[in-house]
Amino acid sequence: MGPGMRLRREVVGHMNSVCTLSVTSFSLPADLKSSSRIRGAAAGVAREAGLSSSRIYDLQVAVSEAVASAIEYCCLPGDEVRVEVAWLTDRLEVRIHSPRPYSAALGPRLLSHQGGFGLPLMASLADQVIVRRRVGGGATLAVVFSLAPCGLPTG
Repeated sequence: MGPGMRLRREVVGHMNSVCTLSVTSFSLPADLKSSSRIRGAAAGVAREAGLSSSRIYDLQVAVSEAVASAIEYCCLPGDEVRVEVAWLTDRLEVRIHSPRPYSAALGPRLLSHQGGFGLPLMASLADQVIVRRRVGGGATLAVVFSLAPCGLPTG
């Protein structure tokens, strides 16, 4: 665990019909150097959940893109991102919470290849990509990887 990284892990009970097995959350400086720590934390939970090594690689690439997008489009120098790695009965979710909403210029660039391969690459690797504004400000970008029922790996 590096400087500036605060880690909280809890085992949570049932939420609706999906059981949350664990949530690991931490905050890091909004800096691309933080990406490797976020990837490592997500990969650790994915291994524990039984995701295959090829899906863990996909998760790490998608998480790198999510972190880069959140930092590039939602953060100013000195900001922090909050990360949650949630292991639910049927999926893993890696959520990047930024302190500011996505910029207006983001939309067209995300859907084309003008600004890189961010969302299209995430969408090709993950089972679902979620981008939403948070009540009270900020944005959340999440990548979701499906698991078989009871947290068992798919495929």
